[in-house]
Amino acid sequence: MKVAVTLLTVYLFLLTIATATARDQRVDWASLNQNFHQSLRLAASTFRVSYQWLHACAHSEGGHGFIYSNSGSGAFGPFQFIRSTFYGNVGAAFQRAAARGTAIPIGYERWDSYLGQSFTAAYMFSIGESYEWTGAAC
Repeated sequence: MKVAVTLLTVYLFLLTIATATARDQRVDWASLNQNFHQSLRLAASTFRVSYQWLHACAHSEGGHGFIYSNSGSGAFGPFQFIRSTFYGNVGAAFQRAAARGTAIPIGYERWDSYLGQSFTAAYMFSIGESYEWTGAAC
């Protein structure tokens, strides 16, 4: 009986620590969405692709800003997504991220979101679709 009580006490203690740790590691999604580099780092680690590769591609495509393409293609954002390419992949990207433990709240799957752009690009790189970009570093 004493061993069972001791094991229960240890279990409850570990559960308390795990709960407190999870609570302390909550993500401030709004702040993260304002920081391209942090969004990109999280996306790269979630999809296990090179942050440096993604960063270089974004730099050669859109220069890390929310700019429209000067070519008249309608491309937009740090990864210069065409609207149809972005919206054709963002749902799968967010679902795959959630399956890997990064559940991004609803509302960030937008074309004009750093999280949306970063996670969609990282997802596409992870499934071998880096050929969608024409930038020198992609």
